[in-house]
Amino acid sequence: VLEVDALDVTVKDVRIPFTKPLPVGLSLKLNRTGHVDVRGQVAVEPMTADLEINITQIAIKPFQPYLDRFLDADVREGAIDLNGSVQYAKEHPKGPLLRFQGNLAVNQLLITDRKEFEDVGSWKSLAINRVALDVEPTAVRIGEILWQEPAVQAVMESDGTLNLSKLLVASPSGDAQGEPAKDDSRKSAAKNDPLTIIVDQVKLVKATATFRDLSVEPPVKTGVTDFGGTIKGLSSKQIKKADVDLAGKIDRAAPLKIAGKINPLSEDAFTDLVVTLQGMDVTPAGPYSGKYAGYGLSKGKLSLDLKYKVSQQVLEAENLVSIDQLTFGQKVESPDATSLPVPLLVALLQDRKGLIEIDMPIRGDLNDPDFKYGKVVISTLLNLLGKVVASPFSLLGKLVPGGGSGDDLQFIEFQPGSAVLADDEVKKLALLEQALDERAGLRLDIKGTSDAVHDGAALRKRKLRDRLLTKIRRERGKSAEPVEISVEQEQRFVEELFAGLQAKQAGVSEKTADQAESTPPTAEEMKERVLAEISVTDADLEFLAMERGEAVRTRLLESGKLESGRVFLLEAGAADPGHELVRTQLALGAG
Repeated sequence: VLEVDALDVTVKDVRIPFTKPLPVGLSLKLNRTGHVDVRGQVAVEPMTADLEINITQIAIKPFQPYLDRFLDADVREGAIDLNGSVQYAKEHPKGPLLRFQGNLAVNQLLITDRKEFEDVGSWKSLAINRVALDVEPTAVRIGEILWQEPAVQAVMESDGTLNLSKLLVASPSGDAQGEPAKDDSRKSAAKNDPLTIIVDQVKLVKATATFRDLSVEPPVKTGVTDFGGTIKGLSSKQIKKADVDLAGKIDRAAPLKIAGKINPLSEDAFTDLVVTLQGMDVTPAGPYSGKYAGYGLSKGKLSLDLKYKVSQQVLEAENLVSIDQLTFGQKVESPDATSLPVPLLVALLQDRKGLIEIDMPIRGDLNDPDFKYGKVVISTLLNLLGKVVASPFSLLGKLVPGGGSGDDLQFIEFQPGSAVLADDEVKKLALLEQALDERAGLRLDIKGTSDAVHDGAALRKRKLRDRLLTKIRRERGKSAEPVEISVEQEQRFVEELFAGLQAKQAGVSEKTADQAESTPPTAEEMKERVLAEISVTDADLEFLAMERGEAVRTRLLESGKLESGRVFLLEAGAADPGHELVRTQLALGAG
């Protein structure tokens, strides 16, 4: 419903036939608040017009029924202002059919969600200044787009839907006969006669965006404030690149900056942007951490250094994420929580200063319908964290020079029967000590191990040698210094022990005895028989395993870099089979 008041129409110098342009004037009041004033000249044959137009305070709300076709929201406030000149020429061999030069503004706009009765968008003013619009041929040049104090209220509902996504009315399918051909013709025309668009400057002043997420408990609220800046040099020409310089604050504190070059109006949209965020408090996101990580957040600041390049529809992104002093709160029981050991991940990634840095480069084809940037980021992050958990020592190896792949830092090898650290293993422990010094949140668990086969054989040989040394000391006196055992001494001792074993055999058959007399055993066979009779108990193996664990712990703590509370001895156990040397296992945990 349109209400027109104070309508004045003036036409001067009317002469028939209409050989000269007619001075015309039109003024009216529209819907009580708006004013329309048109002045100029109109020619009838051929049809031309040269007019000055001044439109002020045309309220948008009365036109709501037109907006309902595509907008499921109410425009509660807002008015349109327009001023400028219009030239029209039906016959235009040297110029456009229509030309408009002037300014357009939409002021004090307020849009409300008609279902929830909540404000979803507003702005103080959107002014499009110094517009030069030509039609046939079509070209648009805008001196400045000035957008003052725009505000958006985004709400994630409890069912996971976004309120903004429901504001647009879906297009009815209807009868589309003939439409594809029209679309194709328009596309073809666009390719043959591309539209030229130039915007000298876009200026954004004090923009705000508030986001509330009702799908988590308690709800999350965050937002961007004081966001503004300029985009200069927008053009549909392929070689032109616009300069972007925008800045704002997250949650009224953390500075956010976006800078670089873009060309969104060209056929091959180009983007080269750097996005930086410094020191945003992560505690407001605690409900997300509780839901997906299983722990609340007590402290931490997030910083981002993001670089995005898009050319030929190929995205190349560098994502450097930094979190300083990340501290988890109480454990939260959540069915959506990850199965990854979150405290261990933090301890592995957090350096001695409490800083976590994650670098995630991403590349993708924007033409691929399966490529969704958000999903790719999450997938890349989970894969990265999964690899860290699966191979934590690989990460430690990268922290220190000479650490290599780090895979061999997860065990210390001992010679069978020995608890003495070899030189190579001492160097390995030095690297591990240095890496643990870089990761102050980690603890090390040491599980001393023994191998019943390899260690058993070595212990039997040691016991045999100890018996011989005891015999030599007894023969030479307690004060005598032990000497090195010669091969002959050992052989005579083995022969004595072997003879003793034979003397104890009572139930040997005559045949066996005859064979023994006809084929006397070799020195090695006698030694093997003697060794087989020496007992190695489970206690012997356990004591050796404990000695190995203590040797590793002592070496790690002797320099004083690591506190004793970060190195733990576990219960001794059996070593993994299949190795020539016996491996004492090491494991990492959150301190």
